[in-house]
Amino acid sequence: MAGRRKWSFENVQEVANTFRTRKEFRLEARQAYNAAHRYGWMNRVCSHMERERKDWTFEECQEAARRYNCRSAFMLDSNAAYQSAYRKGWLDRICDHM
Repeated sequence: MAGRRKWSFENVQEVANTFRTRKEFRLEARQAYNAAHRYGWMNRVCSHMERERKDWTFEECQEAARRYNCRSAFMLDSNAAYQSAYRKGWLDRICDHM
């Protein structure tokens, strides 16, 4: 394939070092991110990055769930809210409209 770049660990690390979070890395440097994932380097090249874990409230999970008519769509499109509600035991309450 012409134009396909072969990523080395050093190249990926250099690119990853310019980002604060994995999300920024994924959105702004997709090819380097994919290479890190493909070669198993993700934890090493992202070790300097901040964790982006949101602590979802009941109200936030409920608001997210209201946008969907079925649990599978909720889980696929808003997985973080779905998983948080599941872990906290809120899923049945926030999905009662489905």
